[in-house]
Amino acid sequence: MQHSGYKCVSKPNALSIRLKAKWRLIHLGWEKRRLESKLETILRSAQGHESSGLSPGDSQYRLLHDHAETICKEFAGRWEINRDLLIAQIPALCKLNRLAQPSPKRSTTGLVLLFVISTPVVLFIIGIIGGLMSVGFHFVGGK
Repeated sequence: MQHSGYKCVSKPNALSIRLKAKWRLIHLGWEKRRLESKLETILRSAQGHESSGLSPGDSQYRLLHDHAETICKEFAGRWEINRDLLIAQIPALCKLNRLAQPSPKRSTTGLVLLFVISTPVVLFIIGIIGGLMSVGFHFVGGK
């Protein structure tokens, strides 16, 4: 018997391709439920900190946010999913992101400047109204 040098390679049939695709979907669903469970634990912790009065920007929120980001990044990388789309589909992560950021300090200089400028303007307008009322009173017949 002579050997021709060609290997016999079996081609995957349609059934095995469909089974692999179904298995991948089942595995993805299972992994997604695990992801959601992990994120739910993180978000419940953040909600507990918020209800106890922890201020936004605290290190606890940042730790929880970083952990959630890491979990989402790993999941998105493993399943070749857009990470931003994954985060957009979980609205509670946006709230966790806001809690992780320190609240902006309000500048009082703008308020003081508004008060300093508006006070003379308001007093000037009151003076004009008073003067017009006085002129009107004299025209109508007042003494």
